[in-house]
Amino acid sequence: MTAGLPLGIGVLGATGVIGASAFDVVARHPSRFRVRGLAGGHSVEAMRALWLRLGRWVVSMADPSAARAPETALAGEVSGVEVLSGNAGVNVVAVFGDADTVLSAITGAAGLGPTLSPARAGTRILLVHKEALAQLRFEQPDSTASPALRLAREAMRTGGTATAVLNVANDMAVSADLAREIGFRTISEVVDHTLQRSEVKAARCIDTVLDAYRQAREFAAAHIAHPTVEAT
Repeated sequence: MTAGLPLGIGVLGATGVIGASAFDVVARHPSRFRVRGLAGGHSVEAMRALWLRLGRWVVSMADPSAARAPETALAGEVSGVEVLSGNAGVNVVAVFGDADTVLSAITGAAGLGPTLSPARAGTRILLVHKEALAQLRFEQPDSTASPALRLAREAMRTGGTATAVLNVANDMAVSADLAREIGFRTISEVVDHTLQRSEVKAARCIDTVLDAYRQAREFAAAHIAHPTVEAT
């Protein structure tokens, strides 16, 4: 950051709750912060609103069709913004030239590479997520009634890539449940099946973890499509 100039910021996960909070701060302090790059998911309208509100910079959307849509929606309204897509696009946003700080709010495997890229370049990283605990009452858990808790503990004891496998399998199973593709009780079955099928390795580098994620996604997706037991 050059003295007297606003701090350049890249935001990964721009169209989510964290992104919205970050932009509120930027709006209150325009002389201190300037948004230089945005990476979002699939919400074209949300990215369009940010595009019009915050100015001209590099933008990345999760998929190519979403990346093309803002250009169409903003024809004649804004020029000079480069729209990218996919993993390559979000990595460009993460290391965009004059961004002094990168705010990373992309969860799961999708956020690993883009978060490491600016770290290797010496850029300051702000890791944020919306999960928080407040005023909660905890009781002794029942592992029989909550098999997912048992699986999580086993993955922690196993170590290595086991927790990464559990994480991606759980994310996919919960999404499938919300989409009514499987029943709620099948979530832990998907996780268990994926853990049993996956080869656990020492997590010594990011490539090993990403390979574990990709393999786990394949196993989880196959079991979601053809579960051995359908629960309702």
